[in-house]
Amino acid sequence: MPAASYAIGKNSTESIVYKSGIGFADVNAKERATPDHEFRLASMSKQHTAIAIMTLVQEGKIGLDQLVFGTTGILKDFWPNVGAMSAKVTVRHLLEHTAAYTGDPMFNGTSATLDERIQTMLNSAQSEPGTKFSYYNMGYGTLGKIIEVVSKKEYGAYLKEIYGPAGIEVHLSSSSATSRRAKEAVCYPQGSSTAYAGNVEVFKAAGGVSISSDNLFKVLYSVDGGTIRPDILTPATRALMFTKSTVANYALGWRTGHSLFEGFYHGGNLIGTATFWIYGTEYSAAILLNSRSNETNFDTELIVLTNNIMKKAKELNL
Repeated sequence: MPAASYAIGKNSTESIVYKSGIGFADVNAKERATPDHEFRLASMSKQHTAIAIMTLVQEGKIGLDQLVFGTTGILKDFWPNVGAMSAKVTVRHLLEHTAAYTGDPMFNGTSATLDERIQTMLNSAQSEPGTKFSYYNMGYGTLGKIIEVVSKKEYGAYLKEIYGPAGIEVHLSSSSATSRRAKEAVCYPQGSSTAYAGNVEVFKAAGGVSISSDNLFKVLYSVDGGTIRPDILTPATRALMFTKSTVANYALGWRTGHSLFEGFYHGGNLIGTATFWIYGTEYSAAILLNSRSNETNFDTELIVLTNNIMKKAKELNL
């Protein structure tokens, strides 16, 4: 791994109690990584999409059980005529990965637009929505479309709008190493020719958010229901977001029910990126990497490492 940025938060004080950057954010330039460096989050972007959706729910602009497609759906102006199963898909189904489509066109390597990929999703075989969990990136691509249609703002701009008052800085990942912003870590591939092949404008809501560990914890402590930092979400809206699905250990954008720890968590993994964070009961922890490994146990070991960091914080009473 060229670089890692990691941080530990103490939930009772809603603050980071330890943070560090290790290695090189840019190997060629010998630019040292710091907690201020942004890293591409990959699927940890989904929590930010979920938070954005929940703000729209909170404002009464959409409902969790509102239909997405068909003549009365949120996206009726784009897809009024869909199959019988697609006509049953709700916002909640997309958030919980229970829309029950097959195949996932989000990262299929083609030049297709987001709308074209959503159409591919709609054309795929589908089971009864709400009956089973199947992790599905394209569902979050669709949620990004909903955010833009309802808010009338580009996805990244809407994140900035809801996070700005909390002092949170967030961006979309750069499309190349040469176009990156200052303090944005370069993504390095392993076993692949490039870490910048995908179109960020297509996968942004599913995996294109870029943020520093400092700002990541500002996000966490702006939706945790604590009394120190003002929250973006009301207690009722927050409770909805962290309510587990009836068919899987997955809430609205957050995994839960892990055998090693209590709380909510999520990881992310794309070429040139590996991330994991845990919103625990007493402490929370996050690790952001600017590469990944194809070794079989890598994802499991990253989870264990993040949990060990969180456990060490409690042991040291940080």
